[in-house]
Amino acid sequence: MMYNYLVEDARNQEFPQLKDAVYVDHAGATLYSSSQVDAVHHDLMSHLYGNPHSHNASSKLSTDTIDQIRYRVLKFFKTNPEEYNLIFTSGCTASLRIVADCFTFSTEKEDSQSVGVFCYLEDNHTSVQGMREVVAGRCQGIYCLDENEMTTALTNQTPTSVNHAETQENSSSVDSDHYPTSSATAQSLFAYPAQSNFSGKKHPLKWIKHIQEKGLNLPGRRFVYLLSQLTTIRRFVYLS
Repeated sequence: MMYNYLVEDARNQEFPQLKDAVYVDHAGATLYSSSQVDAVHHDLMSHLYGNPHSHNASSKLSTDTIDQIRYRVLKFFKTNPEEYNLIFTSGCTASLRIVADCFTFSTEKEDSQSVGVFCYLEDNHTSVQGMREVVAGRCQGIYCLDENEMTTALTNQTPTSVNHAETQENSSSVDSDHYPTSSATAQSLFAYPAQSNFSGKKHPLKWIKHIQEKGLNLPGRRFVYLLSQLTTIRRFVYLS
């Protein structure tokens, strides 16, 4: 029984490889359609693409094509090459590994007080959890937030002029000497999915600007102020 003839027709024409099959891993590996294969085949048979790192006509065509795609992606996200670098990777896991390997939690190597933290939303890609092992020895702490804690961290803000990390327990005051603090040279990293690949839930993109400008306030656990320390993150977009 066909539940929608338009969907059935598109499925038969664009995805003939799905005949007699049920595919439920679209989030992990999106299927290629017939029209996409035809378009790519026509493009490759009509143009000579060379090594983009060489210096010849075919090389220039490859370089120009890559630059055009990069520009179109940045334009789609309403930004530009002056603010962001766009890096193409083999997939989400590879992208996250690059971030985990390369992110600098401090600009002062000899100052242990100038080290940021790694925070991530509980509803996240499993590879984000894998980042914990990579950054554990380089950051000041690792914190997992559920949605309620995230809401609290975003709404209970203190003045943005504060740029250090401080720990408190409930409503009582705590001697800050017992807890690590971070100076303006500390850089913290927060990871969350725009859309959960498990539940499909979409999380607000406005969180990005909010955290960049005001940081995260985590009462009862730790105050993490990202502020200008996030300028490093703002310059990179990792796409799979």
